[in-house]
Amino acid sequence: MEKKNKIILIGCIIFVCVAAAVMVFVNQDAKKAEEGKRLPGTTKEAVKPFGEFEVTDLDGKEVDKSIFQEADVTMVNVWATFCNPCLEEMPYLAELSKEYDSKNVQIIGLCLDTIQPDGKINEENVSLAKEAVAATGADYLHLIPSMELYVGLYEYVSGVPTTFFVDQEGKLLGETVTGAKSKEDWAALLEEKLAMIQGEK
Repeated sequence: MEKKNKIILIGCIIFVCVAAAVMVFVNQDAKKAEEGKRLPGTTKEAVKPFGEFEVTDLDGKEVDKSIFQEADVTMVNVWATFCNPCLEEMPYLAELSKEYDSKNVQIIGLCLDTIQPDGKINEENVSLAKEAVAATGADYLHLIPSMELYVGLYEYVSGVPTTFFVDQEGKLLGETVTGAKSKEDWAALLEEKLAMIQGEK
């Protein structure tokens, strides 16, 4: 009788182990299926990387998420004062900002190193950012990230420059772009994002 009970117990253990293994595979398949529904190169959260936020521009003017409602497509270019590729492409972005204004496109800069790890504004780097904007003619809007916005975008920014394209709700349009590009390449991407928006209307 005791031997029979041991066999039953071993059988139960094997059943539980097999069931657990099946659940792991099912969950993995479900996760892959969910990821397949998302935009290429994004996570579920990355589809809408910009939550509610309140920040200031380089001159101290308050700006919030409603800024995205001012254009069909917003190009958010994340840069830093120490980043040469960022500075080199800013004149192109300045030209595109003017050329695409009539197409309801806006370009916004987000200067990462204007905020310190403790959340305080780095006034020295704000001055450097203003000098960079003046030197490159990139007179479109440039923002100082809040610590919340900085942390929220951190996992999506592997380096600078990194660029996001978002709609009026702050939802990501396609993939983020890491690295600088030529004016022609940026123009092609803007046309692509405009086509995406028009296709949804």
